[in-house]
Formats: sequence, C-alpha cells, structure tokens
Amino acid sequence: MICVEQLVEEVGLSELTPREIVDGYPKHEILEYAQQHQMDLIILGRHRRPRILELLGSTANTILHKAQADVLLIGHA
Repeated sequence: MICVEQLVEEVGLSELTPREIVDGYPKHEILEYAQQHQMDLIILGRHRRPRILELLGSTANTILHKAQADVLLIGHA
C-alpha cells in the first residue's frame, strides 16, 4: 500500500503540496480548510462501510455533498 507522502513525491508535487495538521472533526476541518484556501479540488480516500452506516453519514459523504470545490473520491474496487 502506498502512502500519501510517497504518492506526492512520485508525481513531483512534494514542493507544491501544503501540509498542515489541524485539530477537530475531520469533515468540518477539511471543508473549512478548502474554503479558506480557495481549493478547487478535494481528493479523499473512501472505504467500504456496512449499508446502515452509509445511511448515518460519513466524512467523505459529508464533504462530497457540502464542499464548494469538486470532490474526487478514491475507494476500493
């Protein structure tokens, strides 16, 4: 499995990709960060969940529906 740091390095974006650590609820922090930095694309990993949990919501689902930027979800095949 490849980590984000390796992927960023392999595609040559290491110097262009900002990294910050924030504290809070991931979905709220990601949405706020994207809006404050005028992001035009948010890329998220997604994992499979039992159907009942999908109905309750997830970080990826919330961001997909509430983000002002385009959202690309990458999940398992």
